[in-house]
Amino acid sequence: ADITRLISPWHTDADLGRPIEVVTDMSKSRALGFNAFQASDQAFFDVFDTLRAQRLIP
Repeated sequence: ADITRLISPWHTDADLGRPIEVVTDMSKSRALGFNAFQASDQAFFDVFDTLRAQRLIP
């Protein structure tokens, strides 16, 4: 199996290797009209549905 189909080590290293916490705020984006959103819990479940469909996880 090609594990690079499931993970990207450089991205994980970049996320977990930060020396500081990163805090983001969507206020400016919403003020400019970007009001669409995706529910976090549904996005999480969708990832696993996709991984199952690609037969990367059982």
